[in-house]
Parts: sequence; C-alpha cells; structure tokens
Amino acid sequence: MKDKKGNEIWEGDIVLIKYNIWKKMIVPIEYYHGAFRTGEEPHGDVLSNWSDVEVIGNIYENKNLLEDGKMNIINSFMFMFYHIKA
Repeated sequence: MKDKKGNEIWEGDIVLIKYNIWKKMIVPIEYYHGAFRTGEEPHGDVLSNWSDVEVIGNIYENKNLLEDGKMNIINSFMFMFYHIKA
C-alpha cells in the first residue's frame, strides 16, 4: 500500500489522514487480520478506506507526533465544537 506521495506504508509508520475539511488525524499503522489499519482501539479502521493518507514518520523515531502513543487529532473545529458543546 502507498500513500498519496507514492511512499510505501508499513506497520509502525505514522500517517496523517485528512478525515474531512475540518479534521485531520495523526495515527500509527498496524497490520492486523491481513490489512493495514489505523492504530485506534480496538484494531482501528482499514487504511484502504481512506484516500488522503501521507506517511509523516514512524513510531520508533517520531513518537512525539502522537499523544501518549495513540491517535492525535489536529485542525479540528468540529471536534472542538462538539467537546465544548457536550
């Protein structure tokens, strides 16, 4: 599997996924049940479901890109609005 720039995606990579125009996610990649998946619990979404994916690092050299080793949501007006309203 390759990202939007043609880079191979491997287990342990950290990718930036544009969820929609309001939200981007930074997630680690795992290989589970024959598919690359986002590292969300439990054994996240199949990566091939996303079209705008870019490798930005890996879990060994760039842990700082993740929050506590898990998903990091950025540029998210809708996410912030939901949590302020809730």
